[in-house]
Amino acid sequence: MPVRFPMIAFACVLFASLLPAVARGEVPSGGAYVTTLPAGADIWIDGAYVGRSPVYVDALAGGRHSITVTKTGWSVQEIDLQVTPGKVTLASTKLEAGARRGGKSNGKLVLRGMPGGAKVILDALPFGGDVLQPIVLPAGTHRVTIETARGTTTRTISIWPDMTTQVVVQPRARPTQH
Repeated sequence: MPVRFPMIAFACVLFASLLPAVARGEVPSGGAYVTTLPAGADIWIDGAYVGRSPVYVDALAGGRHSITVTKTGWSVQEIDLQVTPGKVTLASTKLEAGARRGGKSNGKLVLRGMPGGAKVILDALPFGGDVLQPIVLPAGTHRVTIETARGTTTRTISIWPDMTTQVVVQPRARPTQH
């Protein structure tokens, strides 16, 4: 029975490829690209602050790393990340609205492209304010109905704390008559 040594051969090739870098005192490393929704969250890797999302961090040792994500008004997120030397590892997370001192936080809604004479209904209540200005709403899910001469459109939208959600109102095409 022939003896095969594929793992030993692979290890020798890997060691030979790393030998010049190790001889120079270099340790093989990888990188991490961290994104969040919403952007602008503070990012820590292994307890060291690295910046605000989106952020790219290079020269991370291969292996497991702990990422902590924080943003005012949002729950703290912990992410485990496995970094492979010579590669960029992607980490992306959607933040969850968290409790704030003084109650629930607000965000803003901006309606773009509103046709003249349009009527806006927010969460089943007629909106009597200026729809050309940002509308302050509590963070969470809301229902927006826009009534125009061409018809009615209803959308469910998310308002995020300390962020502006923009909705582009597109007029419905009139049915063509043949």
